[in-house]
Amino acid sequence: MIELQGTLESAGILARQRIGKEVKLQKSLIVLGRDAENQGIAQIAAVIRKKVQFRARPMRV
Repeated sequence: MIELQGTLESAGILARQRIGKEVKLQKSLIVLGRDAENQGIAQIAAVIRKKVQFRARPMRV
């Protein structure tokens, strides 16, 4: 038997003691990559559809 504690609402992401959640962007972002030989041609390197949103900003050191 396994005992689980907590909620199952959304997957949380932990980054340096900060808890965030994945949020879908309203408009997708495109990352373009250029080839060194062909300066005028840009290719799509990635499509970003989600971001990580944190509850609070980190404190200054």
